Amino acid sequence: MRALWLDYQQADPGRHRGGFMLLALGVLLTGLLLAQYFTIADQLSAAGLQLSRLQREVPADVDKGALAELPTAARWEALFHALETAGDESVTLLRFQSSKEGLLLSGEASSLDASMAYVARLQSAPLLANVQMTDSAVVSDHPQRPVRFNLVVGKPGAQP
Repeated sequence: MRALWLDYQQADPGRHRGGFMLLALGVLLTGLLLAQYFTIADQLSAAGLQLSRLQREVPADVDKGALAELPTAARWEALFHALETAGDESVTLLRFQSSKEGLLLSGEASSLDASMAYVARLQSAPLLANVQMTDSAVVSDHPQRPVRFNLVVGKPGAQP
């Protein structure tokens, strides 16, 4: 017959040793997996940053005719970059759409002067050609009365 352990002051030393070893093994494996996860996440983030940097690299001395020679993805990246650099806090682009004429832009500016300054900055961008404002209107039901405008950015090399 098996002896009973009735001493409630001390626990059986063999009973808890296996549980502690299993807990220590689980903590060790969890730490190793977390370290590997963070290493892979850092590598993925670095690769994403490198990819975005490579996609945005467009030489500063690119002329308007060279934009047509770029691949489609690089062309769109260059156009977006030109639109972003021309903008400021007084102008917000609401919509852009590609068409036969070029790129149709709709935006909102805090004033007419701000919209005209935005058009001037777009016209001075080396990658954009034939920037023309087609219409503008003051939004009368808005308390700040912003100016909504529509622009056509012609294809490079096209005549106005």
